[in-house]
Formats: sequence, structure tokens, C-alpha cells
Amino acid sequence: MGRKKLFNQDIELKRRIPFTAMKTLRKKNNLSLDGLSRLVGMTSKHIWNIETGRSSASSVTDENKRKISKALGVRVEELFVG
Repeated sequence: MGRKKLFNQDIELKRRIPFTAMKTLRKKNNLSLDGLSRLVGMTSKHIWNIETGRSSASSVTDENKRKISKALGVRVEELFVG
């Protein structure tokens, strides 16, 4: 595997790490994707896209970041970094 490919995979992993925390927090709060989506007024597909890194943190509105963070009991900065 070439250096560039490894570098790109490393960047992709760094982008997804905060979202792994989101899923962990959601499960810790006994929330399903549907449950969290109802709390924050977003579709479960959108929540799933955020958790899996298919939606980048920069593509999530500040309002939605606040809603998700509040529902999970953390500060925005703890959940959405980078």
C-alpha cells in the first residue's frame, strides 16, 4: 500500500473518531437512532450519516449540533471536533 493511500486512510479515521463517541453516548443513554432523531427533530438516516462519518461535522448545522449534544448530555465541543 502506498504512502498516500495510508495517509488518506489515517485522515479518514481521524474524521470518524468523534462520531464513534456519538454512537457510544447514544447507546449509553439508551437511545435508538429513532429515539434520538425524535428528540432532536432530525431523520434517523441523518443521525446515522453523522455517526458513521458520512456527514462531516462541518456539514451539520450549529443548531443541530446543539440539539444532539444536549440530548446526549455533553458539550458541543466534546462531540463535534474538527
